[in-house]
Amino acid sequence: MLRFLLFIILFYFIFKILAKVLFPWFLASGINKMNADKQKNYQDFIKNKKQEEGRVSVDYIPPKAKHSSSDEGEYVDYEEVKD
Repeated sequence: MLRFLLFIILFYFIFKILAKVLFPWFLASGINKMNADKQKNYQDFIKNKKQEEGRVSVDYIPPKAKHSSSDEGEYVDYEEVKD
């Protein structure tokens, strides 16, 4: 039982020391990665923004709508008749 308690206490102190060293490193690494991604996205945005005057670019073409079943009927244009 005493060995178990000593092992738990030793594990706690080792974990505490490693957490003080590793947590800031992981946090800084994550922040640097996010900053790099943000900077790359901004540069891509600026590059795409500088297009020639009058040039049209289409980023998304929606899929063509499927015609529904034939039991729907045909559209008939009508005029309203007033009495």
